[in-house]
Amino acid sequence: IAYEESYKKQIEKATGKRVIDISLDGTNPGWRRRIALKIIREINPEWCIIHWGYMWRYKRKYRTLAQEVRNTIFQEQEQSCMEGFVKTFKLLWDEPKETKLIHNFLPKFAGKDKSQDWVFAEIRKFTGDESPYISWDNQQIDTGRDGWHFGQQTISKYVENNLKKMQEIG
Repeated sequence: IAYEESYKKQIEKATGKRVIDISLDGTNPGWRRRIALKIIREINPEWCIIHWGYMWRYKRKYRTLAQEVRNTIFQEQEQSCMEGFVKTFKLLWDEPKETKLIHNFLPKFAGKDKSQDWVFAEIRKFTGDESPYISWDNQQIDTGRDGWHFGQQTISKYVENNLKKMQEIG
């Protein structure tokens, strides 16, 4: 996707506001939480939208192993990984802030549907089912040229979903 068609540029164009994009391929949820907290505490923006990436990236020490080995390790540590993600999410959720923070979940962020269902059930225990600050329903509609990252239709849908959330929150 061309830079001008990226999520960052589309949301800037739609809102007329500068966007700080803290996304970085390969980062784990703890890193995203730390950077989001730093921005919230030091810059105090009106809005912050965080895209929760793949939770199995907690296991950084396994990153250099072959994919099939990593998959085996993840299966053995799936529950602790899910619990770690919920803890990370709750730390950011509970942070006192003036910033309006919207949480998005990447499609298949939990790897398996049953893992995602468990994580969402745990998160809903402290957010409620209908929080306007969470977008549960993001889907990957298409892929980019690499066959993995989001394509233009998916990015446009994310922008649309977040603009709706921003209007709902006010």
